[in-house]
Amino acid sequence: MSLRFGPILVVLALVGCSGEAPALHAPGASAATPPTTTIAQSEAPAARDVTFTTSDGVTISATLARASRVDAPAVILVHQISSTRAEWAPLVERLHVDASITTLAIDMRGHGQSTHGAHGTLDWQTFDDAAWASARLDVLAAVAYLAGPESGVAPAAFAAVGSSMGSTAVIAAAAEEPRLTTLVTVSPGRAYHGVDAITPATTLTSRAIFAVASQDEQDSAETAGTFGRLTSVPALIVPGDAHGVLIFGGDPSALDQVEDFLRERLAWVRLTPRQAAIARPPLTSTGAPPT
Repeated sequence: MSLRFGPILVVLALVGCSGEAPALHAPGASAATPPTTTIAQSEAPAARDVTFTTSDGVTISATLARASRVDAPAVILVHQISSTRAEWAPLVERLHVDASITTLAIDMRGHGQSTHGAHGTLDWQTFDDAAWASARLDVLAAVAYLAGPESGVAPAAFAAVGSSMGSTAVIAAAAEEPRLTTLVTVSPGRAYHGVDAITPATTLTSRAIFAVASQDEQDSAETAGTFGRLTSVPALIVPGDAHGVLIFGGDPSALDQVEDFLRERLAWVRLTPRQAAIARPPLTSTGAPPT
């Protein structure tokens, strides 16, 4: 096991709690939201690094942090351009309270350790628009891995969270993968690097997309609003111009809302009440907005 997620490994081992917390209610949750599932706490396996291959021959590196129950919901996390899966560590920490939700944080093709392709080394800095459009295959391969025997889990439900270009990959993949019923897009764009996110989103009106954007990033805020109108889940527009997971550094309550939305839609409660008084480091990223 690598130290990629650093301090969160301590959190993964914590299993005690004083009782069950009330079910959390997500922004825009509808009457169709499934009933909440109560889970029992127990020890979860240690997080581990894994690899799997996309349909076009790219080897994707990822960190799998399993829940204590093999049938727990799974959340796939996709970072922004020039970053890595490490940017999601604080969200992974939150989802692993009570060892309750399985997460798979991936290095998108051409990033981090996902640089081996069918025809040689991949580097995101050399990608053209067609290469960026292929990033959806990384998300589809992640779903297939989690649903397969090598993962050791059998998720009852699947969600995906994407930041910036990662959000485009998540939307495009969901249009091809009906098991991705719950989506979070952070700083989504209408057509980053020429990859259309609006057209595939129009096929997802029966699912849930919670979009988060900064008000001063006009394209992102408008795209977030469009996703909200399509799926009847109001977008969260926060002050400022922060991009991607850096939004959560300026507005930690936004990260609370992302967690609440995922737990509500996946019907998997947090047994240990959130303690707002405990200081938590903000999410950080080495990534950059698409240009």
